[in-house]
Amino acid sequence: MPPRLTREEVIALFDKLNNQVDQLISTRGRMSSTCICFPLSEPPRFFYPEEQEIASRVKCPIHGERFQRSEMQSYFLYASLWLLERRYQGYLVRSEQYRRAWEAGFPDWPTREEDDNNVYLVFKDGSQYIALRKADPHTLIHWPSHQVKGPDEPTRTDANKK
Repeated sequence: MPPRLTREEVIALFDKLNNQVDQLISTRGRMSSTCICFPLSEPPRFFYPEEQEIASRVKCPIHGERFQRSEMQSYFLYASLWLLERRYQGYLVRSEQYRRAWEAGFPDWPTREEDDNNVYLVFKDGSQYIALRKADPHTLIHWPSHQVKGPDEPTRTDANKK
């Protein structure tokens, strides 16, 4: 007869199995390019209740719910401006699946571009900012003051022409 497991051993075993399932999912390709679910190992982090509501209304075409209800936050703390600015940088280091899931609910979120030296935030209006320097990735950059490219100028029609 196998020995009885304690509650802590069962929880540890469950966590180990959960991690193995996450690893299998990522290596076996269950997360296809059409899947917009948040990875189990990276639950979504919302700063406002409205963000959570928007994200919960968008459904994955393959799996339905994109994250577990138990992962949903029930409280929200005040976030200062510098922390809100920093969340774009935190988004850049998330997995490709997390970014795809986030962009499904928030299509105006900036995209990531990079060259040999830097990682950039590119917004829908065409503005581009340095977010990370590859030579020193742990140094935080105040990205709003490091604009590389401005928004595309809208075409203007001359009102005086007839």
